[in-house]
Amino acid sequence: MRFVTIVILFALAFAATTGMVQAKTVKNHKAAAKKQTTKKPTPEQIDAAFQTFCQEWMQKLAVREHDNISNIKWNTKPDGVQGEYVGYTQDHTCVVKNEDADPVGKIAYQEVRYEKRGATIVEAEKSLPRPVEATAVTELFRFEKDKWIY
Repeated sequence: MRFVTIVILFALAFAATTGMVQAKTVKNHKAAAKKQTTKKPTPEQIDAAFQTFCQEWMQKLAVREHDNISNIKWNTKPDGVQGEYVGYTQDHTCVVKNEDADPVGKIAYQEVRYEKRGATIVEAEKSLPRPVEATAVTELFRFEKDKWIY
């Protein structure tokens, strides 16, 4: 009886060890396959990804400007109403530096504070905006894990 118990325990220990070795082997093969399929993007791919990122960023600024116009706080004055909002020029540059090591993307554009005036709010909303102040903006972004981060 004792001999049978020892044989069974030995068999179970052997089976468990074999299973653990097989599990580790599968994990090692998966990790090796992942390393082989993960290629570093080329400078051209990094630049193309940044151009797309840049266009998306500028679109976000356009949405922000639209929201700013929708939320103008109007000030009533003796000669009518006046309100200001922040907008962004469509003219911009998108440049990638150091594509080979740690790529840095740079977007440059102008942030403009605009003023609108009119005898009434309705008239002021329809008026052409007048630039009051412009500020040059440069934003830097990093490329990490195959995507641009902000």
